[in-house]
Amino acid sequence: MRRVSVILLHGAGSTGAAASALLGDCMPPSIVVRTMEDRTGNIAGLLRRLDDAAAAAELLIGVSLGAHALARWVTGRSDGPPVILCLPAWTGAPDAVAVATRDSASAVAREGKAAVLARLPSDHGTSPGRIASLVRLGWSAYDDLELVAALTMASEQWGPTSAELSAISTVCAVIGWPDDGLHPLKVAQDWAQMIPDAAYYAAESCDPIALRVSVRTALANLVTG
Repeated sequence: MRRVSVILLHGAGSTGAAASALLGDCMPPSIVVRTMEDRTGNIAGLLRRLDDAAAAAELLIGVSLGAHALARWVTGRSDGPPVILCLPAWTGAPDAVAVATRDSASAVAREGKAAVLARLPSDHGTSPGRIASLVRLGWSAYDDLELVAALTMASEQWGPTSAELSAISTVCAVIGWPDDGLHPLKVAQDWAQMIPDAAYYAAESCDPIALRVSVRTALANLVTG
């Protein structure tokens, strides 16, 4: 069985472990995943690192801010590997989702990470990997100052503009997930419409298993298609 090298970029205030937990068991045995860890929330830094790292990858997956970085990196490239843009948060200038990210940073600065996490809703009754548990997993790797800095920086980052998305010629899939206020389904739908020939996969429910089915389908089509 041929092995496929994949690089996974996580979102702001998160980690490769949290992104891997989100995707769960959707990766087939032939996929070899390396995560690109970043605690800055600065897309410019990710773009510089991708110039080197992507040369050894056959597929790139970005989640949230990682999807923003990937979309901007592949803009105008005709020879890059296929990409999966998972759960984009905004297009162009920072919007209400970015404001919510900045508000989270402010709350952590005022009260501390532990107090903010204590107010998150329980994930009891849902499958492992839903938003609250993933936030806890990602944030646990940061101290308070690191987390405030990363979330603040991420809230100031531009997402890819409509012009940049329209200039993507790389083979591409976009993944949307309903009922996620920090990654609106409409944003994923808009990206898929703006990117020429992008394949769009929407999870059928807010259950993480539905998201993983969508990612697994996208992977199968991109790797074997």
